[in-house]
Amino acid sequence: MSSHLKILPRTIAQLVAAGAFSATFAAGALAQQQPSDPQADGLGANGPVQRVEVTGSYIRRADAETTSPVQVISTKELKNSGYTSVAEVLQHITANGAGTLSQNFTGGFAGGASGISLRGLNDNATLVLIDGHRMTSYPLADDGSRSFVDISNIPFDSIERIEILKDGASALYGSDAMAGVVNVILKKNLTGTMLSAEGGRATEGGGKTQHFSVTHGMGDLDADGYNAYVSAEYRHQDPIFYTQRQGRGIWQQLDMSPFGGNNSMPGMITPQNTAPNTLSPYLVNPNVTRVPGADNSAAFAFLPGTACASYAQLAGGGCAFTNPNKVIQPRTENINLLASYTRKLGGDWQANLKASMFESRATLPQDPTYYPSSYANQLEMLPGIAPHYIAGSAIPAIRVPANYPGNPFGVPAMLRGAIPGAPEHDVITDSKAYRLVADFTGSLGAWDLDLSFGYTRDNLERKAPGSLNVPALNAALNRSGTPFSLTSPSAADLASITTTPSSFDTSELDFAEGHATRSLAKLAGGDLQVSAGGQIFHTKLSAPSMPNADGITSGAYAFGSDTVSSVFAEFSAPVLKSLELDGAVRYDHYKLAGNSTTPKVAFKFTPNEVIALRGTLAKGFRAPGPAENGNSASSGGVGNAADPILCPGGYRPDGRYPVGTVIASCNASLIGLTTTNPDLKPEHSVSATLGVILEPVRGWSTTLDLYQITVNDQIVGGPLSGTPVRLAPAPGDCADGNGGTVTCTPAIGRIAYYPATPINANSTRTRGLELDTRYRWNLGSYGRLRTELQYTHAFSYVMTIAGQAYELAGGHGPAGIGADTANPKDRAQLEFEWERGALDVATTLHWTKGYDLTDPTSGQLTCADGGTMNGVFPSGNTPDQFCRVHGFLETDLTVNYKVDPKWTLHASVTNLFNQQPPVDVSTYGSGYPYNLSLHSAGAVGRFFNVGANYRF
Repeated sequence: MSSHLKILPRTIAQLVAAGAFSATFAAGALAQQQPSDPQADGLGANGPVQRVEVTGSYIRRADAETTSPVQVISTKELKNSGYTSVAEVLQHITANGAGTLSQNFTGGFAGGASGISLRGLNDNATLVLIDGHRMTSYPLADDGSRSFVDISNIPFDSIERIEILKDGASALYGSDAMAGVVNVILKKNLTGTMLSAEGGRATEGGGKTQHFSVTHGMGDLDADGYNAYVSAEYRHQDPIFYTQRQGRGIWQQLDMSPFGGNNSMPGMITPQNTAPNTLSPYLVNPNVTRVPGADNSAAFAFLPGTACASYAQLAGGGCAFTNPNKVIQPRTENINLLASYTRKLGGDWQANLKASMFESRATLPQDPTYYPSSYANQLEMLPGIAPHYIAGSAIPAIRVPANYPGNPFGVPAMLRGAIPGAPEHDVITDSKAYRLVADFTGSLGAWDLDLSFGYTRDNLERKAPGSLNVPALNAALNRSGTPFSLTSPSAADLASITTTPSSFDTSELDFAEGHATRSLAKLAGGDLQVSAGGQIFHTKLSAPSMPNADGITSGAYAFGSDTVSSVFAEFSAPVLKSLELDGAVRYDHYKLAGNSTTPKVAFKFTPNEVIALRGTLAKGFRAPGPAENGNSASSGGVGNAADPILCPGGYRPDGRYPVGTVIASCNASLIGLTTTNPDLKPEHSVSATLGVILEPVRGWSTTLDLYQITVNDQIVGGPLSGTPVRLAPAPGDCADGNGGTVTCTPAIGRIAYYPATPINANSTRTRGLELDTRYRWNLGSYGRLRTELQYTHAFSYVMTIAGQAYELAGGHGPAGIGADTANPKDRAQLEFEWERGALDVATTLHWTKGYDLTDPTSGQLTCADGGTMNGVFPSGNTPDQFCRVHGFLETDLTVNYKVDPKWTLHASVTNLFNQQPPVDVSTYGSGYPYNLSLHSAGAVGRFFNVGANYRF
């Protein structure tokens, strides 16, 4: 029996419970139902039915329930969420899954940005549109390879609604729509002036937020022939530090020794690090072997007046500290400017021009400025040039001279610890997304025409103030006369050894597109409508690597451009009053990836007013991005290991190596260097949905949709080559055979990196269901109550690697993607909104089911395996209480009160009951044992927000 069939009975039971919930509402409502207000339901009391364009089709229709499942988030629902950013709202939807990216992941390749991952298929398989048009991608790729649209710089107060198409849509929109589409629709026409101001903070401290906006519109489109409006929005959010959450629970502690695990606090001696970094400097004798677990006091010297003053203090854990720079959420700032002008052109033609600048800033704190024990040759990575190492850039160890004040060893001593008085070390990202789009709509004969032209650009400036210039520090420590002071450095000395490297990255997209729609014939159920069109867009990416403090360019870079030409056609055929058949096909030509044809068929069968069946079947594809087949490279650590040639006996805890062994090669931090692969094929997908729509009584509707998406030829990082690239031979510390060291030059150089390229290797198939049931109660004099339950369940999430299939639903995999998001099977959102007169109260419950620590794709087959990840329980002795990450329930409350036609007051509280995040000892994104992608609201804690709107 297949894995998804095994869990089917439990799923049916859950659906029955959900159905009982809906039935309870219906029964009560039927007993007291009164005629509802047609305007409140969005229905005109009389007159022609308005046709609108719904995401997933270019054909306008009157029925909001299309052949594809589409979730709509209205302006009111955005406000009632209690959040003040689009990213926070979208990351709470139940369809968002593994691979989502949060701004709270401050250590990611694409730090400072946020991305959404529908169906857990990663943020590069979800297409994000604004007003139905493409937006340029964030200049930095997620995990160094996946291009995505940053949702953290989308305006909040200018949105009319957000439509989320939960179906493969490559036939309509092209590449990167395999998992679905998020279409952010901005307000079209506004009159009058609206001012908005709000502010809030976390009750546990930190996170102070201010949010202001002003919008002014003028002109009546019908009476004056035009409408214009401008909108300005500002949002600022203070950071929340882990030091502000100490003592709240196991999730924020690094010392797991009470449970039999490691104490991972900075400043702790461990078997892997016998000379840890502390918040004050000390000296280490390089000629004395340090044995893990032994008394190594002879190798240490502590400077007077420092916080870490003795070996006894260090060995006893007295020098351990909580990183003062580590944040739960970073400092962020948004400035959004939008101008819109709409004008009637004559006949039924109309033009709309929108110009905008969306800015998102983030301050990502780094570790305190430590003295490095060594400075390896620097790998320089520049476009068009093979990665290479800069000759003479290596410093074997940062050492003070033998005659340095406070050095008792008589030989040059290594430095450990942080620089006292050093400036804060941050990475600051400033992303400015520019957008200029012109839309023209009208008719020519029997054809309705839509023509659009646009240009979008994202300028990303990155700075890293407080970066340590190692050569400058080494020179200052070894200068004659008055060397750099380790206990009280002068301001001039600090300025000379720290600097602010920066980089400027850009991503551009310009497009022209158009489509024409008309009715061709009368069918039994209505008009046969067809739409046909074309699109051309050009992308360009320039993302140079940020240089080091000493000016050497390293880390990651990506350059590339592509031109895509497409034609597409679509039809909607109501062949019977009860049966609608839809179809679409698209042909794309990518300059770099070749051609692709993607079809889609769909149906909707409505035998009566109570029930309807619908389904879709579609193909999709995703073309490789510039970071995959352009001109790019990225480097990253792949773990520690011994060099089989320079350290043939492997790592020895006692430090006693055979003569000639290169000490630094016995526990070397290895680097993998990934470059591009011009032979990559596009990823291809097949998606299917099958659903039922139930509307048994007016005001109550339920949709239940099954889905399956299979993605083949997935682009993943290829295996590291077994033959490393080595440095040139250079002098370094070698074993003397007696436990000491001597300087020697080996016959071959140390390992520099292991090369790799991305390949088409994996496939993923995910199956699940989504339930959405809603009912509006008419309570007479007590007002109205709207209820809605959204529930997503994954039957399976199977990833196939090298022919081996791994089931990941309900576990921790796939690891290494988007801060190790994990893969819970169930997510639900339950909303209650009560309206009576001027008062509107909304409560939303967000629930995420628990999951276990297994991830067979990375060798985590048991709880013990999961506990060894990140070294929390390295011996595999994970306690049972940590084998399963518990579920998490967040409760949000919003209250709106309309004082008069001009003034509206509102207040909200997220995580009302101050729920703490569950412990997750296998995740890595935050550095602490909790999952920042799923449970950040628990780490933030209860958050209050109050504000007011004024309209005139």
